Amino acid sequence: MQSISLVGQYLVWHYTRGYRDLAQNASNLLYFFYYFFSIQELSRTWFSPWKNIGIGLASATTSAEYLSIITISFIMRIVGSILRSIVLLTGLTCIVIAGGATLLALILWTIIPCIILFCFITGMSLLFS
Repeated sequence: MQSISLVGQYLVWHYTRGYRDLAQNASNLLYFFYYFFSIQELSRTWFSPWKNIGIGLASATTSAEYLSIITISFIMRIVGSILRSIVLLTGLTCIVIAGGATLLALILWTIIPCIILFCFITGMSLLFS
């Protein structure tokens, strides 16, 4: 009789607290990737110069220096946007993969008790046949 109670308690835990814990773990994983790759910060500073490398326009004395400073600043902004784009795409890819893995885990979590029961019944029938 105690075994039946244990199975019932397991099923209650599996389909209540287990889902809650799975959702919390998935949320933590998604938050981790979001903040690890600094998605919000990189989105705000997408076209900023790379590592703020650039020369101020105030230091230019001739038109050639002025043009050189503008060119360097433009190149650093392109480099910054390319590198930030790579990191953003990597971060978003990780978030999508984690979301897909969470969905797969949710599906598996739902059917695992049925799989266990099927394996138990199949094993017993093979044992006694």
